[in-house]
Amino acid sequence: MIRPKRITLLSLLLGWLAIGGFGNSYIMLYQDTFSNPLMGIISGVYGVLALASSIGLWRLALWSAKLFLSWSALLLIMAFIMQFTFIEIPIINFMVFVSVLTIILFGINRYVKRIIEQPTLKNTCK
Repeated sequence: MIRPKRITLLSLLLGWLAIGGFGNSYIMLYQDTFSNPLMGIISGVYGVLALASSIGLWRLALWSAKLFLSWSALLLIMAFIMQFTFIEIPIINFMVFVSVLTIILFGINRYVKRIIEQPTLKNTCK
């Protein structure tokens, strides 16, 4: 069975986001100008979850839907940490942003779960 194009695009996007997460983690942990250990560790976890989700989606592994959900949750947690520690935008703007982001991630998570759990796609792409 051929991997769906949207899953392929999402997998590639998550791979690029993983690289960004690892880069941010390195900068926040080891550069003096942006030193922030908490965000450095969270960025590293973000990179790991994005990379694992990317690989799982590429292979259409059953566990990839749960990893993608975990990555989505971490993304929302990071938004709150950034809002209340670094970037203080007006609270109404932040709540609109988080609401829109949650709706988008909810839709993508539903799509991923629906595709991954199809009996015809299970463990077919290596």
